[in-house]
Amino acid sequence: MRRSSRCPRTLSSTFAVSLRRDLPSRRPCSKYAGRIRNVKKKSLLDSYAVLAYLKQEERYKKVKDLLSSDEVRILMNDINVGETYYILARERGRERAEYFLNIILPSLPITVLGNSLQEVIQAAVIKSEYPISYADAFVVATAQREGATIITGDPDFKQVEDLVKIEWL
Repeated sequence: MRRSSRCPRTLSSTFAVSLRRDLPSRRPCSKYAGRIRNVKKKSLLDSYAVLAYLKQEERYKKVKDLLSSDEVRILMNDINVGETYYILARERGRERAEYFLNIILPSLPITVLGNSLQEVIQAAVIKSEYPISYADAFVVATAQREGATIITGDPDFKQVEDLVKIEWL
């Protein structure tokens, strides 16, 4: 692939290009440069929201509508997938939890995000400073990292409303 001198890819070539005076007026590197892209809003589900949806509890319709929306990218942290699993296993049996994990979750438009060591430490710092569960601290850390709005009905999140945006069920 041939690189254009108008669209430098490395710091050194950027510096070299900026020193050249014989270049024509600068053009965008892409035909999309300068345009506002239609970026989807990000929503992060915690286990409370997923369980409300699965159990078709009082506020599940809001989660259902969110899951069917094309305007929102739905996220979930893998720690909260585990939290949902153990709650289902405890309340409804391991078979139901496995069904959620292997059948229901893959069928939903949810992107499950993992955690690096740095993100684990960020969640630990949040947990050390706020009276929330460790799993909830991962929700907060993920929302901060992704710029996402947390979707929950869990009153424990009232403790962290100053850290992240929350949409209450």
